[in-house]
Amino acid sequence: MAECPCHEDRTPSLHITQKLDGDGAILFHCHGCQVGIREFCEVIGISPTQLFPRSEPRGSSGQMVLTATYTYENSAGEPVMQTLRYRTGDGHKTFRAKRNQNDEWEWGAPENPADRPLYRLPEVLKQVAAGGEVFVVEGEKDVETLREKGEVATTNPGGAGKWLRHHTESLAGATVVVIADKDDSGLAHALHVASELRKAGSAVEVLRAATGKDVSDHIGAGLLRKDLEIVPEGVEDEFTRFVELLNEFDSTLPTSIRFEMAREALSESLEGARPDTSTELSDDSDRLVERLKSFRSDKAREKGIPPYCVFHNATVEELVKTKPRNHQELLEVKGIGPSNSESYGDEILQILWEDSQVVSRGPISRSNRSESESRRSGRIPDPVRGIDSTEPLRHHGEDLRSFIDEPDFENRDQWFQADEDGYRPGGANS
Repeated sequence: MAECPCHEDRTPSLHITQKLDGDGAILFHCHGCQVGIREFCEVIGISPTQLFPRSEPRGSSGQMVLTATYTYENSAGEPVMQTLRYRTGDGHKTFRAKRNQNDEWEWGAPENPADRPLYRLPEVLKQVAAGGEVFVVEGEKDVETLREKGEVATTNPGGAGKWLRHHTESLAGATVVVIADKDDSGLAHALHVASELRKAGSAVEVLRAATGKDVSDHIGAGLLRKDLEIVPEGVEDEFTRFVELLNEFDSTLPTSIRFEMAREALSESLEGARPDTSTELSDDSDRLVERLKSFRSDKAREKGIPPYCVFHNATVEELVKTKPRNHQELLEVKGIGPSNSESYGDEILQILWEDSQVVSRGPISRSNRSESESRRSGRIPDPVRGIDSTEPLRHHGEDLRSFIDEPDFENRDQWFQADEDGYRPGGANS
């Protein structure tokens, strides 16, 4: 029992209890004023949701089983956050974070990035000061695996793509071995970390497991440090060049998207990009090349990404040479793909069509049907219906333009949807 803050309570009349099962909600009842929950919380200055502590997370296949808790400490050795590892009902793993809020653990990672230190930070700082070697891996389990072998190791909270500036500062000037997970995101993360540490004066070597997906699998297979594979210098040099562009991308883009851009760039660099031979094309083609590149730059600026992430020079070259006339032909151009076709297809086709009108104006064949008859019947004029994927658009260019520009034409939408298999001008739905 306690004195109720909502009325003059000379004799304690507020009964407070907490449920021992379920969600652990805090319950109260004032026998004196019968105050409601909202009024009570307003008086004591808390949110009603704080009376209902968050329960342990549950997976889609039932209750998840906690398999490990990893506590992160600041440089003074004070606990600031935790990563909890769970096994779901279907055998998969998942992670949740907790933060230390006034010596009480709450769900969620710390909002202040400064409170997300490197794992085992006090050990790491001691090793750096002594001039020793520090391993950087992806995941707390790998850190503990290496510690069992007598090594000093660390990782950043949150996994790949979550490396912060103060993590680099903690290892500035140190001797560091970065061990990459054996997947695209693992390599991307490891090389990004290596690049940042080298800028801070650290001596960095990048290795990866000889078997399995990470260093825990490597050691579990009975292999030693000498068995770790060196990431090929060519791969590291090429990718480091691209990964540096991450800082130029729009910071509001999700980290996964930014790393995907870098991975695609890495893949293309290893395959060997086709040379830009647009300078060997005709003057008319040069003009089209510049227009397509200008379009590409505009789209890149809108999304805050480098132009090559929209499409490469090799794609521009092929667009100019093949001049696709519809979405089906556009999909055959290397570097376009379904995503680009859906996002930019109509605009690209419009650019190609307009260029064809400048280069050559073909014969004009007027339909004998009147415009009013076309409107009444709801059918499309012959010049439009006659366009398909096998007939050059330039033969109909002037006819279509005059048809669209008629001020009293009331049924434009019908024209835009005329030919599902043929060319659709910009603005049509695909």
